[in-house]
Amino acid sequence: MNEVKFLDKYQCEKLLDTITNLKHKLIVLLMLDCGLRVSEAISLKYQDFDFKRDLVIITTLKKRGKIVKRKIPISKRLYQILAKYFSKQKNIEKDDYLFPY
Repeated sequence: MNEVKFLDKYQCEKLLDTITNLKHKLIVLLMLDCGLRVSEAISLKYQDFDFKRDLVIITTLKKRGKIVKRKIPISKRLYQILAKYFSKQKNIEKDDYLFPY
């Protein structure tokens, strides 16, 4: 069985420093700071963020169709990138996807 390798803190910072596209940086930061899978990150909607409590709510389907919600804290650096990203968006509705296709 192959050994699973993870990025250390230095490698994570180096990766983030190389990303210049704001959307791509936000996706990577959601995955790093919130532990999201790619599918969870790209499925986020604006309504999934609770800024009063600094949380992102992730909805997933478990076996047998059971819906499970996870509440994950938003880090300060993620909060800053979200604010920057949101400020560049126009005519947003709460049920819009964060990253429309």
